Amino acid sequence: GAASWNTVGNNGYFQFTGVETNTFRMVGLSSTNVDANYTTIQYAWYLRGDGICEIYESGVGRGNFGAYPANSIFKIAVESGVVKYYLNGNLAYSSAITPILPLLVDASILSISGTVSNAIVSNLSAGDFTAYVVNAGTNPTYQWLLNGVNVGTNTGLPVLTSFNVMEALPVLRMVKLKLVLLPVCTLP
Repeated sequence: GAASWNTVGNNGYFQFTGVETNTFRMVGLSSTNVDANYTTIQYAWYLRGDGICEIYESGVGRGNFGAYPANSIFKIAVESGVVKYYLNGNLAYSSAITPILPLLVDASILSISGTVSNAIVSNLSAGDFTAYVVNAGTNPTYQWLLNGVNVGTNTGLPVLTSFNVMEALPVLRMVKLKLVLLPVCTLP
C-alpha cells in the first residue's frame, strides 16, 4: 500500500491513468492511512486484472462500471462536499457518504506490476472576480460569459451571480471567464 502527503479538499480532486488493464489495484482517497488493506480506502476505484472497473467505499462495493480501455483516466472529486467518481470525464457515481476532509491519496496494489500513473492532486478555489470599468459612460450594460456562454445577469453593475466551475472543468479542462461591455444604441 501507499499514501500521499498531498491532500484533496472541498472542490479538489485526485486523478490517475489506468495504463494497463491486466493488474489488480485499488486507488482512491481516505481521511487517514490506517494500513495497506483495500478495505480502509474510503473512496476507491478498483481496477481489476480482467479490465473491469468497480467502485468501493471502505471495502463495500458500490457497483461494476464495465470494461475500461488502457490509458483510461480515473478521477475522484469532492464537489461541494459530495464525492464523485469520473471515468474518462464522464460521471460514473456520486457517493452518499459525506467525506471528512482533507483526504489523502490511498492505494492498495495486489499485482506486482500494477501501476498508478500520471497521478494528480488538485485543489480549486471558489475564486472571487471583481471587474473595474473606466470610462464606460452612464448606465452601462454588462454581460458575463463563461466559456463563451452568457451567465449572470445584464445589469448596470458588473455582477456575476454564481456559476459552478466544477461542472465546467471535467469536460472543458479550462474555464474562460470574460466580462463584456455591451454597446448602447441611441436613436436620433
